[in-house]
Amino acid sequence: MFPNALSGGLSILPLAPLAAVEEKDLPAIIRTMEHRLRQETTTAEAGKLWTATDVLMGLRYPQALVAALLQGVHAMKESVTYQAIVEEKVVQARQEDLLQISSKRFGKPDESIARRVRGIVDPKALSKLVDRILDTATWDELLTLS
Repeated sequence: MFPNALSGGLSILPLAPLAAVEEKDLPAIIRTMEHRLRQETTTAEAGKLWTATDVLMGLRYPQALVAALLQGVHAMKESVTYQAIVEEKVVQARQEDLLQISSKRFGKPDESIARRVRGIVDPKALSKLVDRILDTATWDELLTLS
């Protein structure tokens, strides 16, 4: 394990899973981190550190492994940064869904249409547009409703 990161200052704690550790040691590292963060930080601080851990682990490990290891970490989900990352992913997925589904109805969008769709960042507005695809006949008609 990487004892300095686990026993050092809280700010270096997110680096512990990135050290020269074996994958089999990760659950113990995460448990140690969880214990320290529960004991030594506020929920908000812990959330920021868990979010940093999630992002940094994603640089070294497969997303499925990171998700499984951090599955029970509630403080992370309360982090404003984590919530912003999740919302951004939701928005990107809805934008891509809108472009893909609408392309089947209206044809491939030109670059200006694609830019307009990617400029819509409100998840609710994107959902409403997806709901209206069958009620419109063109890209312009669909996007006029937004």
